[in-house]
Amino acid sequence: MWSVLSFELSYRFRRPATYIYLAILFLISFLFTATDAISISGAVGNIHKNSPYTIYQVMLILTLLGTMIISAVMGVPVYRDYEHRFHEIMFTLPVTKAQYLGGRFLGSYFTALFIFLGIPLGILTGLLMPWIDKEVIGPFMLNAYVLPFLYIIIPNVFILGVMFFATGSLFRNQLAIYLQGMVFFLLHLVLTTTTGDVENNPKFALLDVFGIAPSFYITRYWTPFEKNLQTIPLESYLLWNRLLWVGIALIGAFVTYRLFQFSKSSPFVLRSRKNQEKISVENLSHINLPETSKDYSFSTKLRQWLQMVRFDFFGTIRSVPFIAIWICGVILILGQMPQIGKMFGTTIYPVTYAIIDDLTGNFTLFTLIIITFYSVELVWKERERGIHLITDSLPVSRYAMITAKFFAMCLIVAMLQLTVMFMGIFIQTLKGFYRYDIDVYLKTLFVSQYPSLILLVLLAFFIHSMVNNKFIGHTLMIAYFVGRMSAAAMGITHKMIWYGNIPSAPYSDMNGYGHFLYPKYMFLIYWGSLGLVLFIIGVMMNRHGSETGIKARWQIFKQQWKFSRGKKIVWSLLFVFIVSGCFVFYNTNILHKFKSDKTVRHEQAEYEKRFRKYLDFNQPRITAVNVNIDLVPEKRYAAIKGYYIIQNKSALPIDTFLITWAHENIKINRFGFDILADEVENYQKQFVVYKLAHALKPGDSTKVYFDIEYINKGFANSEEELGLVNNGTFINNNYLPAFGYSESFELTDNSDRKKEDLPRKNHTMRLLSDSASRNNTYLANDADWIRYESIISTSPDQIAVSPGYLQKEWTQNGRRYFHYKMDAPMVNFYSFLSARYEVFRDSFQGINIEIFYHKTHSWNIEKMNKAIKKTLAYCQKTFSPYQFRQVRILEFPRYETFAQSFPNTIPFSEAIGFIYDVSEDTDIDNAFYVTSHEVAHQWWGHQVCGANSQGSTLMVESMAQYTALMVMEKEFGKDAMEKFLKYELDGYLSGRSSERINEQPIARNDGQGYIHYQKVVW
Repeated sequence: MWSVLSFELSYRFRRPATYIYLAILFLISFLFTATDAISISGAVGNIHKNSPYTIYQVMLILTLLGTMIISAVMGVPVYRDYEHRFHEIMFTLPVTKAQYLGGRFLGSYFTALFIFLGIPLGILTGLLMPWIDKEVIGPFMLNAYVLPFLYIIIPNVFILGVMFFATGSLFRNQLAIYLQGMVFFLLHLVLTTTTGDVENNPKFALLDVFGIAPSFYITRYWTPFEKNLQTIPLESYLLWNRLLWVGIALIGAFVTYRLFQFSKSSPFVLRSRKNQEKISVENLSHINLPETSKDYSFSTKLRQWLQMVRFDFFGTIRSVPFIAIWICGVILILGQMPQIGKMFGTTIYPVTYAIIDDLTGNFTLFTLIIITFYSVELVWKERERGIHLITDSLPVSRYAMITAKFFAMCLIVAMLQLTVMFMGIFIQTLKGFYRYDIDVYLKTLFVSQYPSLILLVLLAFFIHSMVNNKFIGHTLMIAYFVGRMSAAAMGITHKMIWYGNIPSAPYSDMNGYGHFLYPKYMFLIYWGSLGLVLFIIGVMMNRHGSETGIKARWQIFKQQWKFSRGKKIVWSLLFVFIVSGCFVFYNTNILHKFKSDKTVRHEQAEYEKRFRKYLDFNQPRITAVNVNIDLVPEKRYAAIKGYYIIQNKSALPIDTFLITWAHENIKINRFGFDILADEVENYQKQFVVYKLAHALKPGDSTKVYFDIEYINKGFANSEEELGLVNNGTFINNNYLPAFGYSESFELTDNSDRKKEDLPRKNHTMRLLSDSASRNNTYLANDADWIRYESIISTSPDQIAVSPGYLQKEWTQNGRRYFHYKMDAPMVNFYSFLSARYEVFRDSFQGINIEIFYHKTHSWNIEKMNKAIKKTLAYCQKTFSPYQFRQVRILEFPRYETFAQSFPNTIPFSEAIGFIYDVSEDTDIDNAFYVTSHEVAHQWWGHQVCGANSQGSTLMVESMAQYTALMVMEKEFGKDAMEKFLKYELDGYLSGRSSERINEQPIARNDGQGYIHYQKVVW
């Protein structure tokens, strides 16, 4: 065994691949520690980058991502002998099966462990870099590196290594080795989905071969303090998980030993027992060959091409490995079914867009793996089977052969997309939901998603046509995906920089695809033209015949470039690439001002440095708002005219006005005061300082006039304007000017603050001891109570709504007008909505109830109506009378997933209460819960509101949560509430585990949601 082991080790450590794999893991670990280029779950907020928890997480994740490395090292020792036909010599040597298999396995295993040493070495090296922020580094703990290596890397490499080694030794098929790794990855995804719900039995975590699920279960509630100082114990489900899978691996090793044979063929290859007819040499002379004629017409070439497409497509999808992959994908989809759209254990109605979102979430990753593996199989197929010299000599152009393979791969991807569609329909049918929306399936899967996948197919074909080694090709593809994630982590977010970076196009039942497909296809033209250029160059540079060296291929490429028609196509595509790139750049950088993450961070820091001196600067208060707003939904346009009445409520005169504009995409036609004023400073057109000709005296009032437009031209790099849409516009008073310095614009992440030389923030809200914070409420810094009136015009087929009561409705010049006025003072917090609504109307004790909803979302209207009535009854009896004569709920598109309470008006996302399926007695009625919580805000926030300081969310969010819980308990009983509280407890404990500053007591809450929503209920 020692001879075989020493040979294997000598071979491995002479191979560049060993050190390349080591360098990859070292570099990822180093970049994670020393830079922001790589982000791995663990080191967030107060958790140190070298904490035991973080190091453990890094080793877990990189073991998962390193599955391909393990397969490349552990799966090929025996297969390599067969690939190079060395087995015919090896099996004649006086070596036993135990010596041969043991030496090969141990040599590869020790090599793999050496490669994975790159992880701790990368972390330690990164910590030594002089630019590292010492605040994110904790004390050195040797156990933090040793124990994860013992718990995770050593057993995982052994477990996976045995499985890969067994597959390579018994099946002797390289593709089977790759696919086995994907099966393990798939199993992890299914278990992650299954164990993600707090109600599920954590014993499922035992089935995770990587040990990630049990590790998460043990540490999911650890505080940052525990994560920084405490090593993960080898106990409970983690211990049993390790023992289980090591035991399975030992059984696998024994089975491999028993089944392995010193034979030419695999024990799992079926051989026909039928006697084949023997053909003698003498009989060959009597064979009459058919007469043939040469035909080089276009129709013949087309038939050849179609036959090659058919051969490659059906040859792939009929293969046992592909069928196994496809079945695994179907199992993954079915495994997701119980968890689709769950919130507090309650599922949603399986509307088509939600089904697509959930199924493609993991299945897209699955599709990417298929593209990565099978593109290389198609490119390398003839060469690996040793028939490339024959196929390369056939009278078929290389363009026809490669394009046929490419088109076959496109058909395979289309088949995977159809799998999602049919499985989605199947799941909808099982759930008794028969509104299939086939057009949404086809548009989302094939119009929106499919072209982006084809861009990756083009890249895969280019890479594998250029390189002479499959593993290098795989590594380059993985480097592409890792590089894309790293670029985003480093703030390189412009979609024109990284190949294939395409904006998404979310679908909404209310708004369809809205304005999202146009920019998507502009980017597709941009990247698609480049992808085709790469593909054609790859065809020209592809290996042909026995000449595979880069120099010989370069000479062939130059000849083809000189005489081939491909040159004209490449130049044409480059022209399209440049022109489309200019068009995209014009839209994203000129019509819309693109800002990198670093630029945004710097501007926020500059804003604080220059203007924080104006914090608590004496400013007038808005006492009345009168707005005329013209909405043109089809153009995503809004024109807003109106005025404020402002009053100096302080005891001192005011000679300076500070105006904040929250949105950049604004055109200011007019802005001014009844008092003469000069603009003395203007920062980024978002913060403007005006000096008054004469001061506004205490108690005096004046008017502020504004005439502004929001014009959406072209498209931006990333869609940030989600309020103005074709159907379902929802904007609020942030679109109007405000007074004073805004702390919400300041940087909150202390790491970012240090980069910009700003002092550390120990709190995100003003301290209770800060008396100046009591001058403002939690909801508004420039007003107390206001009088409110608005007139909204919109498209003739839409209804527009704003707080207040409808005074008048009319149609004029093809526009529909709505006049709203509030007859009582209200907080300075209002909104404007417009959509094609159906309206449900009811009343309760003289209070009018209206629910505006999309016509296909009527499932929970009665539940919402009931929740409104129950909450009104409880709050009026327990607290005080309802201050309005009406309460409305209005649906808006699912681009945001929240509900928000304005005076007598509650916008409510399409993605939550409207589509919940509360069909079982044990389900928590989320439609009822969210409605009750938001109606309760009409008291907590709109009648009682704390100062703009710590603890104010106790009076707003916590009391609304308490109210909703009391109403729900009366309606559903204590058993349902115990289930709800279990989820709330999980939310609190999980939330505090990733706290970025400090967990505060409830009364001094810093606006942390896990405290004012979840902790308070306990």
